Amino acid sequence: MRPFSFADRGRAFGFVVFTCTVLLFVGTDRAAADTIAVPADFPTIQAAINAAVAGDCVSVSPGDYFETIDFLGKAITVVSTDGPSVTVINAGGVGSVVTFSQFEGNDSVLEGFRLTGGAGTEVDFMTFVGGGIVILSASPTIRGNSIASNAASFGGGIASAFDSSPIIEGNAIQNNTAIQGAGLLMAEAGDPVITDNLVRNNTASDAGGGLVFAGVNVSLSENTIETNVCLNGGGGLLCVDGAFDISNNVFEGNNAADGGGIAFVDSSVTLFGNSFVDNEATTRGGGCFASGGDVTCESNVYVGNSAATGGGLSIDLGFAVVINDVFTGNTATSFGGGIGSVNSGGVIAGCFCSQNVAGLGGGGIYVFGGDSELTNVTSVDNEITIASARGGGLYLRSTSILTRNSLIWGNTGGVQPNVGTFGGGDPAFETCVIEGGWTGAGFAVIDEDPLFADFAAGDYTLLPDSPCLNAGDSTALGDLKIKSDYEGDSRFICVLLDIGADEIDVPAGECPGVFIRGDCDVDGLVDIGDPLHAAFVLFTSAGVIECDDACDSNDDGDIDVADVIYTLSALFVPGAAPPLSPFPSCGNDGTDDGIDCNSSAGCGG
Repeated sequence: MRPFSFADRGRAFGFVVFTCTVLLFVGTDRAAADTIAVPADFPTIQAAINAAVAGDCVSVSPGDYFETIDFLGKAITVVSTDGPSVTVINAGGVGSVVTFSQFEGNDSVLEGFRLTGGAGTEVDFMTFVGGGIVILSASPTIRGNSIASNAASFGGGIASAFDSSPIIEGNAIQNNTAIQGAGLLMAEAGDPVITDNLVRNNTASDAGGGLVFAGVNVSLSENTIETNVCLNGGGGLLCVDGAFDISNNVFEGNNAADGGGIAFVDSSVTLFGNSFVDNEATTRGGGCFASGGDVTCESNVYVGNSAATGGGLSIDLGFAVVINDVFTGNTATSFGGGIGSVNSGGVIAGCFCSQNVAGLGGGGIYVFGGDSELTNVTSVDNEITIASARGGGLYLRSTSILTRNSLIWGNTGGVQPNVGTFGGGDPAFETCVIEGGWTGAGFAVIDEDPLFADFAAGDYTLLPDSPCLNAGDSTALGDLKIKSDYEGDSRFICVLLDIGADEIDVPAGECPGVFIRGDCDVDGLVDIGDPLHAAFVLFTSAGVIECDDACDSNDDGDIDVADVIYTLSALFVPGAAPPLSPFPSCGNDGTDDGIDCNSSAGCGG
């Protein structure tokens, strides 16, 4: 865990005096703005604020200021000259350190202070909010501060409520305490933007060790949220009943009962590009726990998280679309080392699970009930530790889930080391590679070495001659419109989908031919033009066959008059056999017959 540095985040604080100076010269409305110096002009920060008018800048020199301040609705900037390490506002255990409660907007700016010793603003009998900063019906800009060692009932570091939309960026929010939202709490409507902050070592006695969002629409991006703790839900972050856009954050070393990193309850959530590392939950969702609501997870990474169920991600009684997420080295003492889905709907697509461990089942993935679908998933080298357990790679329990285009291989432990099933339901597998095979519902399941680059060394890259290449059903992704795999490679390098999460990176010009058998003129259709084209080439020697396999309608390894007759019969004789596979969709030749297809325009070749 790296130490936090304001300089790392572009907050060196050497510019804050310059910030005040610039305000004097930019814009007509700012031409008459004053810079008020503390303590040179006024001995306290609050006295300077009292004297300031809209557009003024209160510039504060280093020192310890034992006071609380209120912006009084003024569009002013209050900044320190030398940053939070030497400029401290200490409330002394009485009230909130800073108050915004008179409809301040984003042009009310607080920058460059250490805010400490706050005990919050009393909003009900013995209920205090916002130990460091309280924001009520206001939308200020809070930038580059250290908000540390404050306490409140709700929002130990910062509390924001009543249709407030603050901008909170580049702050260190740490070592605060509360019942809920020890670092920060946002509630009661509003559209806050929270960017580039460190939220660390905060402790909540109930929920939301780091942050709580309730009933708001929040954008949370580029933050580091680490080593926060709470007793119940959301060690790093708890989201309840709102819409949340959470992207490119790091959640590391947080701890809770549910959702060590994040817990979502009845929320609409987009979770993109986040990292969940070494978070812990005693019950569900070491990295992330989602209960109810509608959640979209894409391109997130879960490493080293742990829980009883869903070491990396736990989905419970909701609808989730999980796309291109990576789960590695997560642990569940019960079910779902990587992913645990219970009575939920949605799709898990393009996800990669490896080296995860579970005790009772589903080392990689566990699905209980619900109507989810798995597509282009890879679950390899996962483990279950109890001898009677099932499904080292995938455990399906009381569900009729459909799994397509997926690779399940090299998993260990239990009585069913790769795919395990139990209870009712009728799960099915289509176009999958499964070690040990599959004898239940479905089709096109093969038990053939997928040819990893170096399985023993943990390199699960598939080699170009893997049986997974171009072997998937390209319709399986449906309306998801997934254009790349979890590594960023095109999902259609060789025209068709590969099996598994990893699209094989085949050098240009080395893709196997993809075609429709019987489509001799390679226009994407099998019609009268195809036998006519074949006959023209055979009997005049003037035409060109672009794809030999496409013209070999009877798949005997030769292109001759028998193919012409076969295609004509398929087209015009009732009950005649159609062209052999691949037909009627594009695909590979499954026969080693000595002829190939270099390109087929009808299949994008």
